[in-house]
This record gives sequence, C-alpha cells and structure tokens, in this order.
Amino acid sequence: MIPYGKQFLDEEDINVVADVLKSDFLTTGPKINEFENKVAEYTGAKYAVAVSSGTAALHLACLAAGLKKGEELITSPMSFAASANCALYCRAKPIFVDIDEQGLIDVDKIEGKINDKTKVIIPVHYTGLPCNMEKIKQISDKHNLTIIEDACHALGAKYKGSKIGDCKYSNMAVFSFHPVKQITTGEGGMITTNSKELYEKLKMLRNHGITKDPKKLINKNEGPWHQEMQELGFNYRITDFQCALGISQLGKIEKFIENRRKIAKKYDKVFENNDNIEIIKEKEGQFDSYHLYVIRVKDKETRLKLFNYLKNNNIFCQVHYMPVYWHPYYQKLGYEKGLCSNAEEFYQRMISIPIYPKLTEKEQEYVIEQIKEFKEVNKNKKILSKRIYLRELTLDDASHKYCSWLNDPEVNKYLETHKSTIKELKKYIQKQIDDPNSFFVGIFDKKNDKHIGNIKLEPIDWKKRKVIFGILIGNKNYWGKSIGTEATKLIVDYAFNELNLTEIELGVISENKAAIRVYEKVGFKIVGIKKNAVDHEGVLYDDVIMVIKK
Repeated sequence: MIPYGKQFLDEEDINVVADVLKSDFLTTGPKINEFENKVAEYTGAKYAVAVSSGTAALHLACLAAGLKKGEELITSPMSFAASANCALYCRAKPIFVDIDEQGLIDVDKIEGKINDKTKVIIPVHYTGLPCNMEKIKQISDKHNLTIIEDACHALGAKYKGSKIGDCKYSNMAVFSFHPVKQITTGEGGMITTNSKELYEKLKMLRNHGITKDPKKLINKNEGPWHQEMQELGFNYRITDFQCALGISQLGKIEKFIENRRKIAKKYDKVFENNDNIEIIKEKEGQFDSYHLYVIRVKDKETRLKLFNYLKNNNIFCQVHYMPVYWHPYYQKLGYEKGLCSNAEEFYQRMISIPIYPKLTEKEQEYVIEQIKEFKEVNKNKKILSKRIYLRELTLDDASHKYCSWLNDPEVNKYLETHKSTIKELKKYIQKQIDDPNSFFVGIFDKKNDKHIGNIKLEPIDWKKRKVIFGILIGNKNYWGKSIGTEATKLIVDYAFNELNLTEIELGVISENKAAIRVYEKVGFKIVGIKKNAVDHEGVLYDDVIMVIKK
C-alpha cells in the first residue's frame, strides 16, 4: 500500500522519546522550551509557543489577537475546517475569499470582503506554497488588521527568501506536526511571533489562562505555590516526549524537504505536458515545501474514477479539500454553495497523490505508471510524429467517410469486417471508449486534420503488460506513402514508454505481404503461423503471428 502521506521515524527519534519517558518530566518540563527555541531559531522568529495541535494553535492565535463575538475573520475555503473553525470558537464569523489558480487565497478579492467588523486575516499556505504575503500585509496595514498565517502545510517553505514562520509579513504563524506534515510530534502545533506581548498571552492561554509569574499577579502572593487564572484559557499543552520527537525531527527537516521537492519535480516533469492533467507550479518568490502534491483532472467524474482506480491498485490518495462552507455544519449556519466558484471547481477536479520522504523511486514510478495507464488521463491527447498524429476517437468521428472505408472491398480486403452504418459505428466507438482494456485511436494528417485511419490496442492485459495490435489505413489517398509504418512506429513507442506495456502482438493474413514487410521494418518478428486460421470470403488463409518486445 502506498499512502498519500506518511511519517518518517528512525532509531534516533525512538531513542529520544524513550529517554524522556524514563526521565522525571513527561510534561511541562525542559523539552518544551527547547523545542520552542529550536523552532524559533529555524524559522527566524523571536518567539515560539508549542501547543497540542495545529487547531489549538489557530484557536489561541485568534484569542491572542482579541477576536470576539460580532467580528469577522477572512480566510480561504480551500483548507481544513480548522482554518475557519477558529473564528467560530471565538464566536466570530468566518468570511471566505475565493482562490486563485494555485489554490491560494486570491489577494485581489480580499479588500472586497473587508468591512468595519473585519479583525483578522488567515492566509492559508495551501500544500506548502506561500501566499502573496507582501500584498496581504499591505492590505492589513491599510485596514489595521491582524495577520495569522496558517502555515500548517508550510514548515520549511519560503516567500521571497524569507522563511515562512519568521512573521516578517504577519503577526503570528501557526504550524501543525501531524504525522503527514513535514515533521511530526504525533499530534502537535506551534505558534511563532515577534511580539513579546502576544508571546506572553499565548503562553498563558495555553495553560488554562493561569500564571505563576510573581510580576503578573493581581492578588497578594500567598507563597511559592501561588497561581492565578486571569484569562479563560485552555489545556492546549504538549508533552515533553512529543517535543523530544519534534527536536529530533527538526534536525532532519532539510533532508525531508529536499526529498519532497525531488519527488515533486519528477511529477512536474512527467505531467506538465499532459493535456489532461494540471499541476500547480511555483512562481517567482515561492519556495514550496510540498506537504501535498496536487493534480487536477478533467472533472469530478474523472477524479472519482481515478481515485478508485488508484485505490484498486493499492495507491491511497486523498482530496484536499472540500470547500469549508460545504460542510453540513456551515450549511446550517447559512453558508450556501456557489459562494466561491473557483474553490468549488478546484475541489471537484483535484486529487492529492503520494509524496513523503520515505517514498522510494520505485514506488513513485509505480504511481506514475498507474496514473498514465488510467484511460481518462490520455483522453484527447495528441501523440505526434513528423506527418501525423494519433488521438483517441470520439463519437464525433463516426462519419460517412469512416463508414465508406469499412464498406470498401479494396480497403477491407484482408479484414474480418462487414457493412457498417453510422449508428453501428457510434455503438462500436462507444464500446471502445467504455472498455478500460482498449486504446482506440485515429490517425490524422497534421497539416489538415484529415482522418486517415485507425489503430486499436485491444485487449490490453495490464498485469502481463501485453496487448494485441491492429491498424487500418482507410483513406486510399495516403496509400503508398509509408503512413502505416510511421503510425505503427508511433503507437509502439507510445505503448512502451507511456502505457508501460512490454509486448505487442499482431496477426496478419499471410497473403498481405506488404503489411508483413512494414511490421518487420518496425521491429516485429514472426513467432508462429496458424495454418488456415482465417476464413475470408470463403478462402482460408494462414494467420502470421508477429511480436515486438520492449
């Protein structure tokens, strides 16, 4: 099984956790402060506050920002629910701004959502890709808003050379250490800030709103044990053994991100020229730390088919995310579908494919192979050569000209065929389209898009990686011009390199000497002859079996 994401743990990680379990402090001990200092140092922030989860980090950040009932928080709908739930926890209202083509909050639409109730903006660094923080800060400064970066996907990411989490463009940034993130503490989170005031507030709120600091006491100090609850806080503490794991993981983060980026760049190279797959690429100033790798396909029906196809082949992908306001809870609050059209369209076409540090080259190749083999991904793709191109046939290709080939005795001289009508032809093409073990393409002239003939790979045995091949050059104006040779070479190359097949077999009537010469020129070899196997118009012919191997 290959999951979409997975933690990496080694003996060092296990040993440091075991050491803490044997120590005096399991929680509220020295490892908390050490982890906080390490994260602050790594991100470049002055302060860091460790908490029990990314969700807890978002909640405390909103509380520290003073978000309250009657106020509004702007965020992206393309995120986990917690990015908006943190507003509801404070009895404030989430306001959703639509996304751009990268899945990030559309900075050009933010100001249109700002009013006198707006208090906080939470830009989400979706997948690990930084938002346009410079523009967001300009908007925030203009309207006196608090920026909390949702960097739960983005530890190790950079924006214009600045590490996400250094809070150069924000008041606070929050991180998550869930197992599928860049580093893990099992569950856990962190808030970074450059504000001493926010730092002190966050620490108090994390611990029930209680302080023991003698300088901050309101009532008389009754003794060394004295403590006061001065705010309504929460138990959002993280344990020492979790922080020990976090420290160990943080020491490996550069290698983790290097591996993630290497995997992502390979996916980019493979999919960037596929007309049926869209990828998200970095723009100038963005350095993606790739918590996720997202591809987009034609529509939601294709996405569902691909998801199930990959699952059936032991590749467990995920969808990130359904727009937050589509959840039933938000629907009950009055949010309606149609609010953010880009996010809704984005959601219905996207799927997250495997990316994590331990994903091996062999496993990634397998993922790529399976996606390539998924038929819908190759639909309408043009396979190009010097004079012709191939593309999968559609019902619109069922023309009178096509019928005329099948009804022409000279064209179908060596074919087992019969008189055809448009209706029959459409039924046949639809059957090939619906068959996952068939690849049925037309041959077209590159200069004028004329339909010259067809090639069929059927049935495809995906397990054995074998297929039966057939070709028809129906347009007689192209006979004698080596179009059959060119088309055969083209489909053989595509079958071996794109469909990952390893053997192609064909049968040809022994009397069709010209075809046999073409196939031999391409590289097919005769492996057997079936005597009197083909009955054509009452005459028996030998069936010559030819094979080409990768």
